[in-house]
Amino acid sequence: MFCRNCGKQINVDVKFCLYCGAATTADQNAAADAVQDPAPAEQIPDTAPSPEPQSPAVEPVTYTAPAQPAKVKKLRPKTPAAVTVVLSCLFGLLAFSFVIYGTVGLAVRNTLSQNLISQEISRNNPADIVIGGLLTKQNVIEELEKQNIDTDMIDKDTTLAEFIMLISDQNGLTNEDVSEILENSAIMPYIGSIAEAYENYILTGESEDRKLLSTDRIWDTIEKSARYFRDNASYDVKANEDIIRKNIDSNIKNIKKAAPSETLSGIGGLTPTLLSPAIIIIALVLAAGFIVLVAVTTRNIPAALLTGGITALLNTAVMFGVGFSVNPLLNAFGITHKSIQNYIANIISPLTSKFSEMGIFCAIAGVVLIACFIIVQVVSKRAGRKEQVSSVQPQ
Repeated sequence: MFCRNCGKQINVDVKFCLYCGAATTADQNAAADAVQDPAPAEQIPDTAPSPEPQSPAVEPVTYTAPAQPAKVKKLRPKTPAAVTVVLSCLFGLLAFSFVIYGTVGLAVRNTLSQNLISQEISRNNPADIVIGGLLTKQNVIEELEKQNIDTDMIDKDTTLAEFIMLISDQNGLTNEDVSEILENSAIMPYIGSIAEAYENYILTGESEDRKLLSTDRIWDTIEKSARYFRDNASYDVKANEDIIRKNIDSNIKNIKKAAPSETLSGIGGLTPTLLSPAIIIIALVLAAGFIVLVAVTTRNIPAALLTGGITALLNTAVMFGVGFSVNPLLNAFGITHKSIQNYIANIISPLTSKFSEMGIFCAIAGVVLIACFIIVQVVSKRAGRKEQVSSVQPQ
């Protein structure tokens, strides 16, 4: 049979034309066959030629495939602003603590490993040490008055040499004589050796208390100053060795309480670990890596960059604040004597220099992170504007 739409021959049992896709039925196809190929009938003479039958003009039907649904991009839920702020502040506080710990650990370890404290103690003259602040306390004054010492001559600026002059019964002994005896004695190097034992004990957890605080060691220190006592105070140290040793032996238990292993026994094993290079490096790495934690947790890279920048700048303020506040703090606590100020400042100076170095590093890190935050914000805004323009334009 033939398709009634396009006129092409098709099978009888199909319901749709294979060429144009038009629907068809057996009856319709049969009628189309009768029109196109009529059965033979009686021959009726006709003088006029009959026109050829034409099929009605029908517009061809084109087949279009069903449209595929557009893929919808799944958007990840954005973290609420309050959660972002809280987590950013939390990580910022942790990073701040890590940087402070790492900085202090590096500074302390550097100072102790070079024995800077013990060296500074050894170089000082004990005669200039100001002890008036201790002597003006009421309980000390009462004890001094029991020994018939004139406490009216003691004030907060009284030095050790001046105090020895007050309690000395040696005729003709001047303040300069006492100062020379103390300056030329081996007492400060001996105290420096004790301080060095503290430094080594903090770093390693080991000390030589017995060797440092033995009667023989203390006597050797006193004996080194025997000539100065004899020349300036007319006191024969060697002639009174038995008395001196007896006094040392009776007080040796109290003296040994100042040993590092006694005073730092609770932290002897912990401090070397806390000040180990590995722990300090881990602290600084965690401080640098917290920005990634903020970005992953809050799914907000700008928040991570901004928090990191602010934290670094806060660290900068702390580092430089420590460096510039040493002398004002000494004055605030009443430590105004020049020798004591220089003594403490010289001990703290290695720490303050390390703080300044870390302050510069933190300042650079803070500026870089905030600059990255600004760049990310600008780029994201421009990208958002382009998307808006493209969505408004007709397709």
